[in-house]
Amino acid sequence: MTGIPDGRYTGEQFCESEPFARSALDSLSAHIAILDESGAIGFVNKTWREFAASNGAVGNVAEGANYLRVCESAVGEQSADAAAFAEGIRSVLSGWREEFALEYPCHSPTGKRWFVGRVTRFLADGSPRAVVAHENITERKQAEEALRLRDRAIAASSNGIVITDPNQPDDPIIYVNPAFASMTGYSAQETLGRNCRFLQGTEREQPALEELRAALRDGSRCKVVLRNYKKDDTLFWNELSISPVRDKEGKLLNFIGVQEDVTERKRAEEALRDSEERYRALYEDNPTMYFTLDEKGTVLSVNRFGAGQLGYTPEELVGRPVLDVFHEEDRESVSRYLSACLRVPERIGSWEARKTHKDGSVLWVRENVRVVRDPNGGMVILKTCEDVSERKRAERERAQLLVREQVARSQAETARQRLRAILDNLTEGVMVADPQGRVVFANPAAGAMLGATSGEKLEELPDLWEDFHLPGAVARCARNRESIEARVSCGESHLRINLECLINEERHDVLVVMQDLSTGHQLEANQQRFLANAAHELKTPLMSILGAAELLATGEDENPATRSRLLDHIFSESRRMQRLAEALLRLSRVGWDLREPSKEVVDLRAVGQRAAELVEPLAESAGLRLNIEGEEARVRADPEWLQEVLLVLLSNAIKNSTRGGDIRLRVRGNAVTVEDEGVGISSVDLPHVFERFYQGKGSSEGFGLGLPICKELTERMEGNISIRSQEGIGTAVEVKLPEADLDAQDTYSRG
Repeated sequence: MTGIPDGRYTGEQFCESEPFARSALDSLSAHIAILDESGAIGFVNKTWREFAASNGAVGNVAEGANYLRVCESAVGEQSADAAAFAEGIRSVLSGWREEFALEYPCHSPTGKRWFVGRVTRFLADGSPRAVVAHENITERKQAEEALRLRDRAIAASSNGIVITDPNQPDDPIIYVNPAFASMTGYSAQETLGRNCRFLQGTEREQPALEELRAALRDGSRCKVVLRNYKKDDTLFWNELSISPVRDKEGKLLNFIGVQEDVTERKRAEEALRDSEERYRALYEDNPTMYFTLDEKGTVLSVNRFGAGQLGYTPEELVGRPVLDVFHEEDRESVSRYLSACLRVPERIGSWEARKTHKDGSVLWVRENVRVVRDPNGGMVILKTCEDVSERKRAERERAQLLVREQVARSQAETARQRLRAILDNLTEGVMVADPQGRVVFANPAAGAMLGATSGEKLEELPDLWEDFHLPGAVARCARNRESIEARVSCGESHLRINLECLINEERHDVLVVMQDLSTGHQLEANQQRFLANAAHELKTPLMSILGAAELLATGEDENPATRSRLLDHIFSESRRMQRLAEALLRLSRVGWDLREPSKEVVDLRAVGQRAAELVEPLAESAGLRLNIEGEEARVRADPEWLQEVLLVLLSNAIKNSTRGGDIRLRVRGNAVTVEDEGVGISSVDLPHVFERFYQGKGSSEGFGLGLPICKELTERMEGNISIRSQEGIGTAVEVKLPEADLDAQDTYSRG
């Protein structure tokens, strides 16, 4: 090696040559080190030192270190390569071989690297020395990996791929992938070395061939469709794309050809051209939607009228799957209908489905479909479509109107029955009378208070009391539309009488509520307010329902819009009465049920889980997530009352939450909390939420009975209920119940 001292140099010559040798070695890109016969490093070049510094190994591989021991002490994934390299160095120093080389990886956390290490022997002062050179070959390895990946991709392609060498005589084929052999029937051995023209058979004068020959002469790209023949002489249409490959200097190296069998497409195009020539005038100008499809459901043609009905031009629809223009909910059924028609050609199939206009609107069509065979034996689907949107719309409106009318009547009847059940079971007397003193309605309690015997029906208002004339008060209330309150005595009975005018378009009936103030039935002021509010809540929807129902019953107005409006009104008011009836029934069970709560040992989480399961469908339909948190907790409570409380709290949370929010039922110790992320309650309304019939600002649903019911049930179970809320943030209601003994047995288990 030039510049390395050996026995032929004098000391003066070495002094002169050593700086030159060091300078030369420092200029090399390879990592160079010179080892003595023991493996000690006597010299390293600049590249070696910089690489050692960048990898934190300066002390290990600097001049004076023993490189063999460094290699042998290596650990980890590269220890095997290091040991092999050390063995190679020994074999060179011992004279067993003149040189040694090893490729090895040297990856880092930031990238992958490969090196080749070479060891070369020389003599200095009669002693063996070794030059160790490490060269970075990462770029070459990456290029090789890229080539291998490209070769695998080409081999796996479904298109036929051909590579030719234009620098050899007649531009022979030098490579074909497996897809080429599958497409043509020729193996690679039968193809290599031949010009691609052998696939043309005797058809050497095709128009597209001149374009292909010009591209080959010019070394340019081109794409043509040729009639080619397979090994068994079967014709296939070949869509061929060729691209030149050049080196860095621009010299043409190869041509790459990509082949695709487009025979089926060409056959369909030919069949379409034959059909269009015969039927073009009738097809394009007829005011009916005409479609032709191939066996896969792709649009081969559509007349201008048919495309225009959907907002497209014919060119925008041709080549697309016909299912694209159908409503997404009808695509599966239409696909089944088309498949059935293909199984029975010549038979006409008919169905109705929805298509989607380009602007997103929907139209109903009735389709008549027939499958015919083209001249080549393939099948073409012929479709005619009739727009039936107006008929379908009218049918849908009639059906919806009928359903809504039936639902409204059912809701009204259900509400009436619920209201009658409530009134019949009230201890207060409730009666409706007209201004002439005729009794329209009286519940059993009212009859008893007015002296009617069991089963006797009151027809006229009696005048029983010396200090209060009931028929006159009813007439005055109806005439002046004023509220009247009085207290009367009848023997040992003491009654409170409340009169409210029920305003109707045709007449002014009067609601009479009688409360027994006798011993054992003393009512607090809040009970009086409760009944007055209940009467007020009932009278308005009841009169609205009666008025709308009478208009529907007369049948004088057949206008669908008017009937729809009346039904909407009945439906809405009936639902309001139904909710009020349910709340009143629940409240009546709470307020007048004298039984003591059944104080059992219950699992608070189990009761919460059951309540959550009952309201989960409501939460899902409202787009809310319902979560249960906490472990098993035993308390003393009435299982039925506790579940009633949790159902009310969960229903309130669902009603007051916005879509996408969370509702949590959390159990901690002897307390259960229902939290929501809803609209919250204002600081003005919050102190009054447990008052009966209290409705805060902005409240549109409910009657102000849910939380009062929860409060009464909880307190009767010797527990307490509290609420915290913030507008726009959400509400949390906590129910605490008496703790149960840890050894008590859980008597409530409902899976």
